[in-house]
Amino acid sequence: MAEQVGDQACLHFYSTLFLTHPETRDLFPLGMAGQRDKLLGALGRIVSSVDALDELMAFLQQLGLVQALRVGDVLRLGSAVGQRLTLPPDGGEDLLLIAGGTGLAPFKALIEQVASEGGRRKVHLIMGARTERDLYDLKAMTQLGREQRWLTILPAISADPFASRVERGTAVDIALRYGAWREHEIYVCGSQEMVAGTVEGLAQSGIEPERIRFEPFQAKSAPAYSGGTS
Repeated sequence: MAEQVGDQACLHFYSTLFLTHPETRDLFPLGMAGQRDKLLGALGRIVSSVDALDELMAFLQQLGLVQALRVGDVLRLGSAVGQRLTLPPDGGEDLLLIAGGTGLAPFKALIEQVASEGGRRKVHLIMGARTERDLYDLKAMTQLGREQRWLTILPAISADPFASRVERGTAVDIALRYGAWREHEIYVCGSQEMVAGTVEGLAQSGIEPERIRFEPFQAKSAPAYSGGTS
């Protein structure tokens, strides 16, 4: 039970980190399994050192978690955001992940979880963007798809006539071109416009609403993406 809670805590932590700050993903290895022990070890030391603030502050600053934090400041630990984009512990159905731009970030954590469970589910990831240069982390994801038989990567470009070796169309169009997905659990993440258009397209194709999980996300520094509507 404790191990399952630890796994979920790590999944929530890194999902939140990559969702809100996608630029940090490159600071971590492609395979995140080793980060679990590091994170839980750090959290365990923090909890055990709450009565030794000088020691705790030195440890936190060594980790790089805080720079300006001083004794007496309030450190808030809360629940993770993006919880609609997590896998239920009792699920086992195959997955369709539809990402718009940097909406890919939380799906990396889902893919890592499937890998840690032995790759028992098949996963199709649609990576949507307006232009080929907007495809976030395509090289790494393509390589991962080659290494894992259960993972299929499909890049989709909606507004670049010069794009090559990618599917042409919106992310939801490409998804529906490749399957009906009525027996899959479906996750959607991207800009608000992309998510709305994708969810609408999936519903119109006859997919039951309860099979679709979604959350709008647009990094402040990322270009807008309208992959579900254009």
